[in-house]
Amino acid sequence: MDDNQLLRYSRHIFLPEIDIDGQKKINSAKVLLIGLGAL
Repeated sequence: MDDNQLLRYSRHIFLPEIDIDGQKKINSAKVLLIGLGAL
């Protein structure tokens, strides 16, 4: 993580449930959202 990312995600990193390893996993995760409108 670079300095900008550490500053941006510092509140997540300080959480014991997430820490820096968890934040790295979150950053590398992929999400796909598909909408079907009004169906």
